[in-house]
Amino acid sequence: MRNDTAGTKTTITSDGLVGVASDGAFQPLLLTEADAALALAISPRTLWALEASGQIKAVRIGRSKRYARQELARFVESLMNRK
Repeated sequence: MRNDTAGTKTTITSDGLVGVASDGAFQPLLLTEADAALALAISPRTLWALEASGQIKAVRIGRSKRYARQELARFVESLMNRK
């Protein structure tokens, strides 16, 4: 377990990142398009473009589209590892 700069505890498991807020509140594993864009600090349109280009994968549940926290973390990690 580690603490990030905002004081949020993040547990890293073999399945990916699972977040727990500093107040112990549950954070969902899947985010809506709006929440995923907000988490990445990008516009929903940019998120759609990243998905269309295959850089980020979405999960479909019925007609709903969701983004896994693990997938967003993977994308950010890939950006940090670019040379």
